[in-house]
Amino acid sequence: MNAKELLGLLEKKEFVIYGTGHVAQKFLKVIQKEHLDKNLKCFAVSFGEKEPIEGIAVKNIREIEKDSLVCIAVHNSLLNEMTGTLQDVGIDHYVWIYPYLYELLLGEPIKTDVKIKVDDIIRTCGDEYMKSQALHCSMKTAEERLRRFCKLISDWQRLGYDESKRILINENYEIIDGNHRVALAWYYGQEEIKCEIFGGNISACEVHGENAMLTKRILLQNGFSLQEIQELDKINQMIKGGIRNESISR
Repeated sequence: MNAKELLGLLEKKEFVIYGTGHVAQKFLKVIQKEHLDKNLKCFAVSFGEKEPIEGIAVKNIREIEKDSLVCIAVHNSLLNEMTGTLQDVGIDHYVWIYPYLYELLLGEPIKTDVKIKVDDIIRTCGDEYMKSQALHCSMKTAEERLRRFCKLISDWQRLGYDESKRILINENYEIIDGNHRVALAWYYGQEEIKCEIFGGNISACEVHGENAMLTKRILLQNGFSLQEIQELDKINQMIKGGIRNESISR
């Protein structure tokens, strides 16, 4: 299935959005833009209760009819947990929308499988290179993302660069998706990395929201101390200054 086929499916059937976080709300914007919200029955969550989102009810996943089409709208760090819950409650008609999200938001890439110099991407990112993985999600999700990043490091050490994992960037070489992979490519001396380039010069901030950026204001608002911010600044200066793992061959 591709993004266009997903929209075609949602045009024909009523569906539920499973999740209420950043991915789910971005997906809602796509649904509204495509005038498919008429087929949206509700949002669903695994635990607890939530207020309606833009007037749309939020139900417990156990209240959802078993034959419903469920759109899992979460980052991959929560995918296994949520598919497990769906199987437990007897729902087997579901689709994970995250792999299609950027194309739904930005349209088809204007270039695919383009090899871009890693150093060019790093220079373009500047002070906003490192994105926060915890300021817009729960601590549990942040811990799972950290675990996955550690696995990514381990896989890279054992297997090297996986060309099938594309980095998504805009025409200014700003990263839309793939910060961790770019960081590892740069650290291990990878000269080029395969990218998909989206047009329109939409920024990462527009896609992910301002709170996903590690600006000093956002960090202070979310409980970081000045000392912690200074440590992050030091790391950022190391990145821009060219300190990397030179001992590992390319």
